[in-house]
Amino acid sequence: MTSIRGALLCWLNGGLLLCCLAAAAAVYSLVENEVGELNDYQLRLVAESISSNPLEAVRNDASKRTDFDIDDDDQFIIQTWDPDGTQTYSSVPALGLQLDRQNGYKTVATASGPWRIYCALMRGRYIQVGLQLRARNQLAVRIALRAIVPLLLLFPLVSALVWIVVNRGLRPLTRVMRSLKERSATALQPLPTEGLKAEILPLVLALNDLLERLSRAITVQRNFVADAAHQLRTPLAAVRLQMQLAQRAQSSDERISAFDDLANGVNRAAHLVEQLLTLAKHEPDGIQYRMLPLDLAGVVTLVVNECSLLGREKTIDLQVRAEEPVGIVGDLEALRVMLQNLIENAIRYTPSFGRVEVRVDGGDRQARIEISDTGPGIPEVERERVFDRFFRRQGTQQTGSGLGLAIVRNIALRHRAVVRLLTASSGNGLLVRVEFPKQAA
Repeated sequence: MTSIRGALLCWLNGGLLLCCLAAAAAVYSLVENEVGELNDYQLRLVAESISSNPLEAVRNDASKRTDFDIDDDDQFIIQTWDPDGTQTYSSVPALGLQLDRQNGYKTVATASGPWRIYCALMRGRYIQVGLQLRARNQLAVRIALRAIVPLLLLFPLVSALVWIVVNRGLRPLTRVMRSLKERSATALQPLPTEGLKAEILPLVLALNDLLERLSRAITVQRNFVADAAHQLRTPLAAVRLQMQLAQRAQSSDERISAFDDLANGVNRAAHLVEQLLTLAKHEPDGIQYRMLPLDLAGVVTLVVNECSLLGREKTIDLQVRAEEPVGIVGDLEALRVMLQNLIENAIRYTPSFGRVEVRVDGGDRQARIEISDTGPGIPEVERERVFDRFFRRQGTQQTGSGLGLAIVRNIALRHRAVVRLLTASSGNGLLVRVEFPKQAA
């Protein structure tokens, strides 16, 4: 696992080293060019000065030498020829450098290495002046090293400075990391933002937002567990009491009645547990929904058919008006749970021989579901409270867990929909309207 500090140091020091090497290569190239131009200029000056001073052969034993080892003092050569090609002077006869009648500069390969030669016809004779390239290159290296060595010696100092700067730059991030590491699992207070750099501040703000959402989620879960424990205590106590009554029954009729009460208590407890699990499943931070294109009219028709048996048992006129398809993006299972809770509530709270109507509209790219009934309705002052968990209206005769509308609101919120409770057009019933946003339609 690589760290930001290690990556920065590696890239910065590596880039610095590459820059030093590139600078050294550039310096050597410039020095070599300058030394070459200077040597060429010197060769021409020597040739011009020789043209006015006659030279005599100083090494008459040149024909007797067969070696081609050039001493350090023989890195420079001067030769002269008559126009007919007769050599009149050579400072290094052993080199055996031949006359080239072409005027100007050229590089000649010899047994002792390459030479840089300047040849010119001046005052009736050929003058040829040369310098061994090895000597010129050595001079270029010596001059370049004087400029490159200080640069290379500065590299460790600059590298240490880079290390200090990187550590100082990452110090705020280290403080944030240490602050998080020292916290306990229950410490969800926001991190301090005073004195943070502009690059670290967005990260800390995002972490604070995450901590705030996590704190809310934990609070909701704690409240949920506390409420669930409180709500389960009553039906479980009733089941225990009914079981004891069944055990103490003296006659078969008493036993049958006790077992009927026990079965009803178990069913109520099972329904409460099922609603609790459904509520937890559809919390804002619950399972991930599978948002797919759906026909809302088809989903409503399917749920109405599933609830038709409950309507027939109470002789409720259950109608659905969803003739045209209404496209929407949503989770099929979640929408079925929401609609089932709304339609079953409408049927339960509507008196026998009443009417429940479900309508689906999709105009102006906005999907809407309306469920109206002919029941007692909900007073306007309580329409917001009925969405709270375990809230039960005073005086209601229907059994329930008080979680149905809380589940409906959670599912609607995760679909960015709005649930409204209104008075039905009949004047004494309830109209539940679920409006989906235009983006979802």
